[in-house]
Amino acid sequence: MARAAAWLAGLLALGVATGARADGRAFTDSRDRFRLDLPPGWELAPQPGDTEGMVFRRKSGAVPAIVAVRVAALGKEDNHVSVMDARGRSFERELGYERLGELEARVGELRALRRTHTVTLNGDDQIKRFSVDHVLLSFGHAHYIHFETAEGHYPEFQRDLESILRSYRPLVGRKLYEPVVGRWRMVGGAAGAELVLSPDQQFTMGQRAGLYRVDGVRLVLQDALGKETYKYLASDEVLTLHNDNLTEPMSFRRVEQSAATAEPGDSEEAQAKARRALKVTQQLLVGRWVVVEGGDAHEMVLSEGGAMRFGPMSGRFRLKGNLLTVESSTGVSITYVVTYDGKRIRLTGGDLDRPLVLERRP
Repeated sequence: MARAAAWLAGLLALGVATGARADGRAFTDSRDRFRLDLPPGWELAPQPGDTEGMVFRRKSGAVPAIVAVRVAALGKEDNHVSVMDARGRSFERELGYERLGELEARVGELRALRRTHTVTLNGDDQIKRFSVDHVLLSFGHAHYIHFETAEGHYPEFQRDLESILRSYRPLVGRKLYEPVVGRWRMVGGAAGAELVLSPDQQFTMGQRAGLYRVDGVRLVLQDALGKETYKYLASDEVLTLHNDNLTEPMSFRRVEQSAATAEPGDSEEAQAKARRALKVTQQLLVGRWVVVEGGDAHEMVLSEGGAMRFGPMSGRFRLKGNLLTVESSTGVSITYVVTYDGKRIRLTGGDLDRPLVLERRP
C-alpha cells in the first residue's frame, strides 16, 4: 500500500504549481458550470488543457485523493447509464478493472447514478486505485463526478466526499430550462392532470414518466413507449404545448416554482417564491443537523434506515408530508411540523414552545 500511496502522490503532483488553496470555501466554476463547497484541506489542482471541468485534491497523511468534475451537453439519446458507461470506458480498459457496485443516489437534491470500481497498476494486485463515480443530469447537461484514492483509504475521505456531493449545484443550462422547470396543471383538464418537469431531466405527465429535453423551441419527452416532441411557449405562469397530433394546444398553469432553480444572487422575491415551494423528503432530511436558533446546540442525526438521535433522545423517525415524528426507544413519540428553506430546516409544534432552526453539518 505504501507503493500505491507513492504512485497516487505522483499522479496528483500534476498542477502543483498552479494549485489554489480553497479550504472550507464555496467554489464556483469560472465558466459557471457548477458550484460546490470544498471541505477544509481540499485545493484546486487545475490540469493543463482540461476544458471540461476541474480537479480538486487533498492529502490525508501520505495518501492523497482527487475529485474530478466533468460537464458536457447531453446527447439526444443520453441517460445516466450511457454517460457513466462512456466516462468509465477508459477505466474498463485498464488492467485489473473490477466493477464493485452500482446504485441510485443523490447529488445535492438531484437523482444520480453511483458506480464504484478498482483497477490495478500494471497488473500488480498490490497496487489498486479505488474510485467512486457519480453521474447526474441537469438543465441539458451531464455532470460526471469522479473520486479516486488508494484502495483501503476511502473511509478517510468518505465524509469529505459526501459533503462535496451534498453541496453540488449544477449551473450550466439553467437559464434555458428555468422557464419550464416546475409543476404544471392542465387548464380545463381532469382533476390531477399535471405535468412535472424537474431540474434533473425527469418528467411525469399523467401515467407517463421518463426524461425530457428543451432547446428553447421544442420540448421532447422520452419514456419506455417512445419519444414525443412539442413546440412550447413558456411564461412565468403558463406553459403551452402543441404538435401535429393535437387538434388544439395544451395549456398548463404553474402550480409551484421549482426550488432547485433558486440560487444565491436571485431577487429576494424569486428566492422567497422558491423557498415556499421546497418539498421536504426523507432523503433531504437524512444526515446530521445542528440547532442554530431557538434552543441549545443539540444535534439531530437521521439515517437512511430510519434510525435517529436528537440530543439525548435516540430511536426511530418517520416523515409523512411535512410532519416529522421521532419516537424514542422507550416509546415516547413527538411530532413536529418541518419546513425547509434551501439551507436550514425549521421545526415547530410538538414539545416546542418556540421554533427550532437547524443547519446541516458534515
